[in-house]
Amino acid sequence: MSDQAYEIYISLVSGLPTDTLDDGESAAIAIAADGFGSVVLDDKKARRILSARFKQSSPASSLTFLLAAATRANWTLDELRAAVTAARTVSRMAVVPDERPLFSELFAAAASD
Repeated sequence: MSDQAYEIYISLVSGLPTDTLDDGESAAIAIAADGFGSVVLDDKKARRILSARFKQSSPASSLTFLLAAATRANWTLDELRAAVTAARTVSRMAVVPDERPLFSELFAAAASD
């Protein structure tokens, strides 16, 4: 982590609880904001802080990350559903509010199968 990224990190873990994040989210945002790539965030608070403080960075979500992986790897719909289900149960993946219709559509098709 560069000195600049470390300063960003410290600013994200220090302060009022409404404006701070945990270590992992803070480190991911700091590295992304320092110009080293994108960040995948599902947490509402983390996404809010990122968009307010680092306007040049926009987060991806776990769902869009899995959809991109599925497309690139030619997963079947059942494989994609299994990956999303595992992410939700094992990793406690959240669904970003804007993506809830997409999530519902993905699993609504399973109900009709």
